[in-house]
Amino acid sequence: MIYIVFGLLWILLTDKVLLTFAPSVTAYIHLETIKGFTFVFLSAALIHGLSSLNNRRIKRLHKELVSNYSALINTHRDLNHQKHLVEEIFNSSNSLILVWSLSGEVINMNRRFSEVFGYGDEIIGENWPALLVPASETHRIQSLINELRVNHEALDTENIIVGKNGREFTIQWNNAIIDDPFNERLIAVSFGTDITSEREKDQAIDKLIFNDTLTSLGSRQSFENDLNKFIEYNMPFTVYIMGIDNFRAINEIYGHKIGDSYLQRISNAFLKLPNCKTYRFSGDEFVFLQGEPTSNTGIFVDRVLGILGKKRRIEKFVLSATGCIGATHFPEHGHDFETLVQNMTISLERAKSSGKNQWAEFDFAFKEQLTNQKCITDSIETAIESGSFTLNFQPIFRVHSRDIEKFEVLLRWPNIPVKSMHIGQVIALAEKTGQILIIDRWVIKKSFEFLNQNRKIWAAADKVLSINISAQTFHSDDFIDYLTECADFHDVDPKCIELEITEYSLIRDLKYSKKILDQLKGIGFKLSLDDFGTEYSSLNYLRQLPFDTLKIDKSYIDDITESKGVSHVIIEHVVHMAKAMSINTVAEGIEHEYQRAFLDDIHCEFGQGYLISRPLNGVDTLSLLKTHLESRQASA
Repeated sequence: MIYIVFGLLWILLTDKVLLTFAPSVTAYIHLETIKGFTFVFLSAALIHGLSSLNNRRIKRLHKELVSNYSALINTHRDLNHQKHLVEEIFNSSNSLILVWSLSGEVINMNRRFSEVFGYGDEIIGENWPALLVPASETHRIQSLINELRVNHEALDTENIIVGKNGREFTIQWNNAIIDDPFNERLIAVSFGTDITSEREKDQAIDKLIFNDTLTSLGSRQSFENDLNKFIEYNMPFTVYIMGIDNFRAINEIYGHKIGDSYLQRISNAFLKLPNCKTYRFSGDEFVFLQGEPTSNTGIFVDRVLGILGKKRRIEKFVLSATGCIGATHFPEHGHDFETLVQNMTISLERAKSSGKNQWAEFDFAFKEQLTNQKCITDSIETAIESGSFTLNFQPIFRVHSRDIEKFEVLLRWPNIPVKSMHIGQVIALAEKTGQILIIDRWVIKKSFEFLNQNRKIWAAADKVLSINISAQTFHSDDFIDYLTECADFHDVDPKCIELEITEYSLIRDLKYSKKILDQLKGIGFKLSLDDFGTEYSSLNYLRQLPFDTLKIDKSYIDDITESKGVSHVIIEHVVHMAKAMSINTVAEGIEHEYQRAFLDDIHCEFGQGYLISRPLNGVDTLSLLKTHLESRQASA
């Protein structure tokens, strides 16, 4: 282009110059020749300059091209290396890698994926949720894919993948969303970890936790989970708890193997109960969760007790059992797990309180009773330590003269925590819990302390102190040792102590009882048979045992009216029999003069009751003794 422009300009401009300045044709021709040579020279110079310039540019471009080519070769080599490295990582990874479009089609998978599931390139282009996921999970996976399409956010998930051979694997996926610029689309890359063995272990652990290994029934943990679900439904349901009566005897007599077999047999029968789930709550306790109307309670209980009562042959033995069942209803008896379970066990306790093979529904009054009893048992030791217990003394008098001869020690608890309970109920409860042992020791110790502190007036009055001894204390190994040590420590003469023993204390072992009574008698203690005629009365006791006194129970004395009846005859015969055996009699609970008069007529020696005196505290007892001494001195 430069050359053309130069040539055109040269021709046009030089011709005008020659025509202007050439004086003649010869000169013009001569100038044309010079012009031609000049053009050739200048053209050559121009062409040479342009060629040199282009050559330099070409050399520079060549150098750049060589450099770029070298860089391209290096880049190509690096890309091949990186591609090979990525492919190695992709195929050597222990993770299961699946590349797929958000429509579900498989784009690629790594070697590990193929090794585990058995699928190769044949699944590329296939819809993996339809091909690899069981029908039960297809809907959930499709929902996940739809969420990925909408939100373009990677989500972690766990699901079942079915291999080519039909084996199921539990896979935990970590998903990443990647932009594919070549195809202008988003793709998902899922990195999977095979956690099948972990889930199998979890299932095995769950089976141990949620299923009882012996009976295959639901476990206690399973019951808690299911009960909470029932509560969430907020629909009426019933919880039954059943305890087998004396199941320990089956284990002790037939052995634990037979006992376990029996539990398995009845558990299999429980599984067939309609409309309920059954659990083994503890060793011989079972729980039934039934979402049925409460009107079916009696029918259901009969079925359960019928299963227990059925005779079953286990090896060479034929076994059957009875049981007690407690029923608790939701929502009447509780709205949460803890309350329902607590009330459930209370309902069973209520059933057991009625005897064997019984059932009972939860009762708030019974719960209050148990709560009160728990309050008492928790407070007994504290009461002893803090000195909340006190002793009262009720006079025992001669029926004929009304003169006081003895005092019976009576326990009192002025600030009893449960105001509705009286001391008799506290003692009865302590006998059940075994706390009567510490109560008896406290009473003995404090009684001896009282005698020691007031020895002068007591010795002058010449009275006997009568102390009740419970069956548990009487049969305890160190009873006599404690009694004698306490008497020695407080310098108390056993002859001024009378020990009241109930008939119930003797029936466990009459031979042993006689041995203990003989020892007490030998030490010098007086002995009284308390509550005679209440339950186990037998002349055999009076014939074999060395009692000084027989106490006729208050229930007989209450029946003494102004008109004679059967009780009059019984009391009269008891008094005459005791007199014939040289045993004194004490009638308890004398409240009316006509009762005293009748007892005097039949020659009953001693009486006790409100007619003469209520129980007195220590101060009033000493005051009464002083008055008695002053009266005796005045009459002397």
